[in-house]
Order: sequence, then C-alpha cells, then structure tokens
Amino acid sequence: MSIFENFFFVFFPAIFAIVNPIGVIGPFVALTNHQTDRGKKKVALNACWTSLAILVSCVFVGTLVFKVFGISIGAVRIGGGLLLLFVGLEMVRQKALSSKMPPTSESDDEDEVSVYPLAVPLLAGPGSIVTILVLVEKYPDTLNHIVLAIALFLNFVLAYVILRHSARLTSLMGPGMMKVFSKLMGILVTCLAVQFVLDGVKESLKLFYGA
Repeated sequence: MSIFENFFFVFFPAIFAIVNPIGVIGPFVALTNHQTDRGKKKVALNACWTSLAILVSCVFVGTLVFKVFGISIGAVRIGGGLLLLFVGLEMVRQKALSSKMPPTSESDDEDEVSVYPLAVPLLAGPGSIVTILVLVEKYPDTLNHIVLAIALFLNFVLAYVILRHSARLTSLMGPGMMKVFSKLMGILVTCLAVQFVLDGVKESLKLFYGA
C-alpha cells in the first residue's frame, strides 16, 4: 500500500481504536468533576501531550529495542497480537470506568491526574504501546515511521478536542451510546490483534520452512 493508504486505512484508524478517546470521557469527567474549566483544559492538554510523547518515543526506539534483544519479526507480531487480543476483549466486556474513578477537588495536583490515570494507562496503556511497536516492525522504513508519528499527533489533537468537550458529548451521546461505541472499538482492536497473530504465524513459518 502507498503512504497515504497506510495513513488513512491502517495507522490512523488503528491508533484511534486502541486509544479510544470516547471511552476515556467517563473517567475524565469523574476525575475532573470539581475542577474549574481552566483546570479541565490543563488536565486534558497534559494528558494528551504525555501520551503523545510516550507513543512517539516508541515509534523511533522500537526497532532499536527489537535489535538489542534479538526479537524476531514473528515474535513481535504474535506476542503483541496476543496482548492486544486481551486488551480488545477487555474493552468489549468491561463496564464503565467512570464508576471506578474517584472525583478530584480543585486543590488536587492537575499534573498528577493528567499523567495517572489519564495518560497512563487510559490513553497510552499497554495496548497502545504494543500497537505502535507492531506497526513500527511491520512498516520498518523511516517515511512510514514519520507518517505514523503524524497519525499519532492528529489522533491526540482529536482526543484533546473530545476531552475538552466531554460534558457536551456526554449529554449528546448519553452513557449508553458511549458504551456501545467503546465496545465497537474493542471489536475492531480484537480483529486487529488476530490479524497481527496471523501475520506473525505466517512470518514464523517462513523462517522455519523457508517458504
């Protein structure tokens, strides 16, 4: 596929599905319930920037990590796919996260809330990191890595907009619709994980049998 096809049909949708900013609306509202509007804006911005920094770092050091530890292509795809499969299934079956999140007060540290749990593990959790690492391995050239970083940046711009308007989106969509959307993203992530595993098995068979 071309660079543009990779961006529109692989990178951007895969990142959006696993980051799932719609699914983070509930926890964000609960965590910033007593924050001022300025405080909410700061929390959303810090969470997105922190997540972006983590995942972009994975783009440019992922290949080096594989080489240092001698991890094969097949192992990356199979191991990453299995972990991502678990994450996808959890997205499908889990209940709303907002009920598990304690509300914060205006005096709480906004930076602390934005880093944990919003940035890690909600926006840039294990599933997001694995997805980036597998995509880095599957598309190893520098140009694709740059395009992947751009896709990450645009996804987190979108995530910031969604979190900034979380109250309006909550009233517009309702908790039921947001839950359905998150489950659909979970199904997409699960399918992506299965494809990663199948690609890994195929690559491993080529290695063993020279096919």
